[in-house]
Amino acid sequence: MRRLELFPYPFMLGLGILVILIIILRLAKKSWPYLFFFSIFWIYSLFLVGLVVFPIPLVAPIHIDKLGISFQSALSEIHLIPHNYRDFDHFSTYTTFEILANVLLTIPFGFGILWVWPSLSNKMLLVALLLGLFNETAQFVLTVIWGFNIRVVDINDVILNSTGVLIGYILFLIFTWSLRRIIKVFRIEPGGIMKYIVETGKKHKNPQIG
Repeated sequence: MRRLELFPYPFMLGLGILVILIIILRLAKKSWPYLFFFSIFWIYSLFLVGLVVFPIPLVAPIHIDKLGISFQSALSEIHLIPHNYRDFDHFSTYTTFEILANVLLTIPFGFGILWVWPSLSNKMLLVALLLGLFNETAQFVLTVIWGFNIRVVDINDVILNSTGVLIGYILFLIFTWSLRRIIKVFRIEPGGIMKYIVETGKKHKNPQIG
């Protein structure tokens, strides 16, 4: 079956949109350090979408009058029991890798999002949960549209993706706090990107996860 991969065309389209957004944001007087972090986060998001959604099968979606049946079928395939591993041998091999991969996948999201949207710092628990739900919902919708399983929709993935976001957020707090201490101890005058990091980090001295 032919499939649409992230590379090259969807990725190139994403980069083209990024260029347009950078121009718009620069016209809106956003600083160069902000645009740097925005660009890094955008490119990471493209890879995240690539891992969650792609490859997409290049076949016609099912007919609209069969969507109801496809929806019910997809619902029956959702795994809703957390940590339901059938046997220890299975858990100790593939499942261990799967757990680590799902956590590592979203750590950069939790680490980098506050440099792009600092106002989300008091809503990180909600952000983490929404990202995990978005990933699985996207896979569910694709399964319904094409009428066969493209990805397994699993509550464990929601939990693990959300955990990764929160770990990334904690690492962000540790990193920005450490950088402020280094600057204070060595009396460094930050500028450019370092100044942006420090100023952003100061907004989260008394963080709340949710």
